[in-house]
Amino acid sequence: MLTAEQNRKELAEKDVQAYINKVIQVLKKQLEDLEAQIHDLIEQTPELKQNRIYSKVSGRWSRLIGHTGRSSPRTRQCDRKEIAALAGVAPFNHDSGKKRGKRMIHGGRPFIRRVLYMATLSATRFNPIIQAMYQRLLKAGKQKKVAIVACMRKLLTILNAIIRTRTAWQPLFSS
Repeated sequence: MLTAEQNRKELAEKDVQAYINKVIQVLKKQLEDLEAQIHDLIEQTPELKQNRIYSKVSGRWSRLIGHTGRSSPRTRQCDRKEIAALAGVAPFNHDSGKKRGKRMIHGGRPFIRRVLYMATLSATRFNPIIQAMYQRLLKAGKQKKVAIVACMRKLLTILNAIIRTRTAWQPLFSS
């Protein structure tokens, strides 16, 4: 909503901009309050406080992925293929008889897939491991969306390993 109001302000006339500024200030205050409540909840909940290691992977998005992953106890026992299927980023065959169709992703949990997509977009710019993989796939001729989905699976595998082993992110180590 904040971004929408900021965009709206750019196109608004001078007299309307003052009203939009008030709305922007209210939204910023609500965002600050919400972030403070989240911080307090993390500090008051031992499990969440212990699991702050996820925040070092890819900014605030990875915290959300980490919490989403922990919300399902199955994820700790999943291997990389199963976790990719749960998130909806595993490629599935569309074959029938002699016909060989394209591999496509589908199913899984759409919320996790959306958050993972945003985290991966950020990681392709700022995470050296994911960035290197993304660039390598593009140089190999993969389409951008295909490369991003592959990086989503890689990031998900890394996050799942962090959840399973309860160890901090180690950027020098490629998994």
